[in-house]
Amino acid sequence: MVQQRNLRRLLIVTLALTSVFLVFSWIRIIFLFPINPDGGCYLSVTERIYDGLRPYTDISINYPPVSYYCYLIVRKLFGGGDALYRLVLLIVEAASAFVLAAIVKRFFKSTTVATCSGVVFLFFYLAYDGPWFVMEPFVNLFSLSAVYFLLNPTLIGAFASGVCLMLSVMSKQYGFLILPVLSAMLFIKDTGFDKKGGLLRTLFFAFGFFTAALTLVYFLHLNVTSFISQISGQGYVKAGVLNMLTGIFSVRGVWIIGVLALSVIMLLKKYDFYLLIFSVLCLFHITPLYVRTYAHYFQLCLPYAVILLAYIVKRLFFDEHFQGKRREALAAVLVVTLMGPVSAAVYVPLRYAMSITEKNEILLIAKEINTIVPQRSPALVVNATEFYYYCNLYPPTKEEGYHVIYKSGDFGNPFNYKMETIHYVLWFDGDMIKLQDSRFENYLRLTHKRLKLLKFHDGKRTVEIWGKLDIKTEP
Repeated sequence: MVQQRNLRRLLIVTLALTSVFLVFSWIRIIFLFPINPDGGCYLSVTERIYDGLRPYTDISINYPPVSYYCYLIVRKLFGGGDALYRLVLLIVEAASAFVLAAIVKRFFKSTTVATCSGVVFLFFYLAYDGPWFVMEPFVNLFSLSAVYFLLNPTLIGAFASGVCLMLSVMSKQYGFLILPVLSAMLFIKDTGFDKKGGLLRTLFFAFGFFTAALTLVYFLHLNVTSFISQISGQGYVKAGVLNMLTGIFSVRGVWIIGVLALSVIMLLKKYDFYLLIFSVLCLFHITPLYVRTYAHYFQLCLPYAVILLAYIVKRLFFDEHFQGKRREALAAVLVVTLMGPVSAAVYVPLRYAMSITEKNEILLIAKEINTIVPQRSPALVVNATEFYYYCNLYPPTKEEGYHVIYKSGDFGNPFNYKMETIHYVLWFDGDMIKLQDSRFENYLRLTHKRLKLLKFHDGKRTVEIWGKLDIKTEP
């Protein structure tokens, strides 16, 4: 009894300290975090849609539209701005934490365990690009909601789950990764197989999915052919199995492998259908690392790994199968593997937040660029695509604009564009790219002239502004 009371006190203190740090971190993130390069493209596309361009028709986009339109709602209601957009991101992540907590509460009947799981989930977001503008938080919100609605095997729950699956897929293509598990859950009732009820729930699930799909197509005026052709993942070079394994066995990923291994041990001791499905969900969401080992791809594993973590902690401390030295050894392994994401979660908001002076400097540089390159000008931004948003520029030839940096794994490579049709080129840190592609500047001189060189961050960063030869702009 004393041990349980001390454990509860430790849990409450840890929860309180973590919550305080989360509030501190998100205040810094909302107001003082730079916009990441990908985020600059996403927010720029949001601004272009606000201007009246139609996605997949007037402007080429390589991702589904849900996250863009979530930001667009804020843009229309409150006028936009990166602080408001970050608040949207926080709300989406907090909503995901709430749904995850509801799932945990469903299994453990404990508000304390559910709250702790939600806070840990939100805290761990900091270690996996949670402060940056990425699409995975939207996938997590709708995927978790789809799972939650199927925990109670009703027809309405099946319909709602189908709607959430479509919203997850329309947030990013990886939303489809939960479909096999959802298909299995449709046929489970009270942990038993229910063929007749499962078939009926499947019909309602499919009805919800296609109703949501048709609604989005209708209200967003999507050209289905253009949409499908543009979200096929073009521009990516697969990282491969070796890089995937390197990523998952890194400091970021080894704890996820740890909870998966411990969940297998526990399943061998005692079968639990829901422990099995969350293990499978966690395992399935490792597969995007085959494409890229970005930190934010780990976000897709994160909710299911946290749910497994809740299972494991409960079994380690309260299950008679794990007592004495066995429990102590497994607990020690778990604590050590968790140190990686915990350290990263503390490090990220402290390391990357700018000072007010630094943020003002970026805004001043953007303003100075706009004295030469007017807002809404078609421009090619090389090596700092966040300035598509900061300077309110149109991407070149109505492309999303950021594949020019990483196309086929190379820096530069502007030859996919007809340079003579691009009004301006903003070439950030030009010397970096010149080392990678010496032809870039020579090719650029045939169609453009350098108008100005700006320096910022005490001269550590530069931006060269180039204009078409027929543009009359003072050098």
